[in-house]
Amino acid sequence: EFEFLFWLFEDRKGDELRFSDLLNSPLTAMSSLRGDGSLPDSRSLLEVRSSPNVRVEVLMKRAGGEYTLRSFETLGKSGEISVLGRSFEVKPYELKTLVIRGTDVLESDTCF
Repeated sequence: EFEFLFWLFEDRKGDELRFSDLLNSPLTAMSSLRGDGSLPDSRSLLEVRSSPNVRVEVLMKRAGGEYTLRSFETLGKSGEISVLGRSFEVKPYELKTLVIRGTDVLESDTCF
């Protein structure tokens, strides 16, 4: 059995992609045990602030311990993404590539 769900997005443009992700890739909850370390219980690597039009699609480990993060804007409006506390503007329809090296975050113009 299956069910079609219809949603009106009037004031929430950009949520169509998020809604399709929920239907196609539901989250899986997992429990974890608290360790004896000194780090806080939660810490943010990535935040998309009030920008439902900005999507993060790739976080890929590269050679040498670096990471590549790729995001893009979907509606022709500027948005903002914050990685390790550093904010980056995502311009209309821009594909934003960031390289994470330890605690440094750098913008990159390469596709890899």
